[in-house]
Amino acid sequence: MNGAELQAFIENMPVAAAMFDCDMNYVAMSPRWRVDYERAGDPRENRHREILPEIPQRWREARSRVLGGETVISPADRFERADGSIQWVRWEFMPWRAASGEICGVVILAEDVTGRELADAALRDEAVETDRQRDQIEWLYENAPIGLCHLDRDLRYLCVNRWLAEINGLPIEAHIGRRVREVAPALAPGIEESARKILSTGEALRDIEFRGRAPRPPGVARYFSLSLHPAFDSEGQIIGFNVVVHEVTEKKRIHALCETDRRKDEFLATLAHELRNPLAPIKNAVHVLRLLEDDDSATKEKRRAALERAGRQVDHMARLVDDLLEITRISHGKVELRKARTDLAAILTQAIDLSQPQIQAGSHRLAVDLSTEPLQIDGDPVRLAQVFTNLINNAARYTDAGGRIEIAAARDGEEAVVTVRDNGIGIPRQQLSSIFEMFAQVEPTCRRAPGGIGVGLALARSVVQLHGGRIEARSEGVGRGSEFIVRLPLAAHVETPAMAS
Repeated sequence: MNGAELQAFIENMPVAAAMFDCDMNYVAMSPRWRVDYERAGDPRENRHREILPEIPQRWREARSRVLGGETVISPADRFERADGSIQWVRWEFMPWRAASGEICGVVILAEDVTGRELADAALRDEAVETDRQRDQIEWLYENAPIGLCHLDRDLRYLCVNRWLAEINGLPIEAHIGRRVREVAPALAPGIEESARKILSTGEALRDIEFRGRAPRPPGVARYFSLSLHPAFDSEGQIIGFNVVVHEVTEKKRIHALCETDRRKDEFLATLAHELRNPLAPIKNAVHVLRLLEDDDSATKEKRRAALERAGRQVDHMARLVDDLLEITRISHGKVELRKARTDLAAILTQAIDLSQPQIQAGSHRLAVDLSTEPLQIDGDPVRLAQVFTNLINNAARYTDAGGRIEIAAARDGEEAVVTVRDNGIGIPRQQLSSIFEMFAQVEPTCRRAPGGIGVGLALARSVVQLHGGRIEARSEGVGRGSEFIVRLPLAAHVETPAMAS
């Protein structure tokens, strides 16, 4: 192709192309080049630096290499076109050879890469933004006031944040690669069971409550709620679990306060009812006594019956007031135990005697099994008898007529164990943990027998604890009876010195 043909070829190219001689004077250009890069005047009458003064250095470097026989592709340049718009151009410099093979000039192709460059810039900006967001997410992950961690399918820690590590009482690095069972053994059974459910259903499990202890201040009970979410791979397979833990101690405290307030309202209503009921019989008895003036036998019998009714009601009110005073004294630490070494059998015998009116009123069958081995207790016999009387009376009160009450005492190691069991109306399982709380009442579905205000069991627990013991309630549910177990420490055995013979 001769020079004229090459010039004609260039001038008819649809892309921006130009030919220059060895001194970089224009020889020919395509219409596209003329549109994009033309300035004032005919560019063919000017050297390139008059037309494109902003990029002579790039071309100067490329020219020396092209005249040496190389083809040079430069990086993209930001370039202002003739119409003022911004364009990104990649320049390709090629040698222009004569028919003899001699290099007689330079051919430049200008590729418009504006779209590609803008896309790359957008990707770079997006990458920068992604990095910024990733940094923010990492900061939030590390400093969030909730516990966060990721576990694999074998419940090994892959990552954990600072808050959860502090709750577990171990540094972050001590978690990585270890199983939950190694780090938090108390939680492991519940988390393992939840993980099995998630693997079978693919659904998250939420609001799994557990109790822990804070590292600061040490030993303080705190409550937490845990949620377990499945983590999936690109094929939808579960590859692990995301765990979120947040503290609900304050929520539990508020709930407990509301519950205590509700119980207090119920207690006050019950107390008002129990204190009001005896007033009518007492008032009627007083009225009858005022009317009775004769001393005949019939009048005397009416007077005696009225006095008995009034006396029973006054005794009942006195017991209610005594219970209230006792629980108040104990809660304020104002009770002084008058301890003495006493055989537990004697205390239980006294309690059974005191409970006989309730047992007989219900026509209950009583079975007593006391240990033949003496069970010596260092305690206040009056208050302990009050505890067992309360338990026996409750058994009689909450058991239908003709029911069965069993009382047993035995030794278990260094403790005496007393069991009071009945086949009465039972206790709902959800109430077993709160039945000894102040103001606690059995649900209305378990009809309440008359004669109690709901402080007896709280009083019993307090007295037993003052003796270093503990009390527990058991029941299989409504209609399936109740069992109360009292454990008291046995008195230390004192050896009697042998007499000299």
